[in-house]
Amino acid sequence: MRPQNIKQILYMDKQDGRMLTFAQFKEKYHFEPEGVNFYYRINPLNESYWRTRGKALHPERHRDQLNWVLASLNSPAISRKRLDMLLEPPRPGDYNSPAPPPNFAPFRYVAQMTWNTTWLHKLAEELQDYVNRAQQMGKVLDIVIRYGSEMNDVLKMDRIGDRDYLRWGEISRPNHIDGYKRTFRQIREIFRRRAPGIKFTFSPALRRDLLDNYNQIATYWPGDQVVDVISCTWYCGDDLDLDGAIDIMRRYYLHRQGRHLPFGIDEMGGVDTVHRIVHGQAMTIYEHNDVFLEAMFDALGDLRRQSIRFDYVSIFLESKWGTDATLQFLVTE
Repeated sequence: MRPQNIKQILYMDKQDGRMLTFAQFKEKYHFEPEGVNFYYRINPLNESYWRTRGKALHPERHRDQLNWVLASLNSPAISRKRLDMLLEPPRPGDYNSPAPPPNFAPFRYVAQMTWNTTWLHKLAEELQDYVNRAQQMGKVLDIVIRYGSEMNDVLKMDRIGDRDYLRWGEISRPNHIDGYKRTFRQIREIFRRRAPGIKFTFSPALRRDLLDNYNQIATYWPGDQVVDVISCTWYCGDDLDLDGAIDIMRRYYLHRQGRHLPFGIDEMGGVDTVHRIVHGQAMTIYEHNDVFLEAMFDALGDLRRQSIRFDYVSIFLESKWGTDATLQFLVTE
């Protein structure tokens, strides 16, 4: 069963390249989720759409999902849904070229968009409109934004063609940290003025392989006045990593109890990665999603003893993270 200290369960799961609707998720996993993940990039593609159309949200890339989330509130049985939105700086593959631009620096691009255009003002207003429309229905649509999530994972790579590039660019750590904090505060102020009903999370990556750099997470804190929810992404991709993944998660939330802010988890995924020889061929097999996810949910439930509660937990079920997931442990006694 769902741990008693978790209010809402959200998801990220696609079928044929499109996010599962709430009805499709319920048919697949046999329970009604309280919300869903949503991605929006501050990148050249969305910038071009804004400049040519004067709108931030694209009808297919963005509004389709927002519209069915809002439509789900027409059900008399549903009074509230949550949208967990990743507001992401550009990635190396976002440029129409075989490689990212020289001196690629995502937060520098965001700073330029924040100061020199009304693009992000428009985005804030369009998202607030969905919150307002839910209120007009007598319902609640909670939108929480995680800006620049996983900013502490500075060695994360993105593949373009046959080469890998650093997700956050070839930049020094001090410039990277300062750029994250500065643009976080700038964007939060835009949304505070244009979209007062939307909250922002602080959302670093938590994994066992990042345990040695755990103390660096604190250097990214953008300020008490701009963070509404303390959150993270939390993954475990191997049996040997599970204890370490649980350890870093516990430390993260226990160390932040004193801030007296709500807690959440923006992405959570578990899988066992096994390397086998099958018919003479080396293969990588991904399995046991439920085993890992159940252990991770149990660890979250154990934090109830320390009076830690989570407003929401979002399960990531795409690709290997949902290979054999059923989530039955969440619906059975």
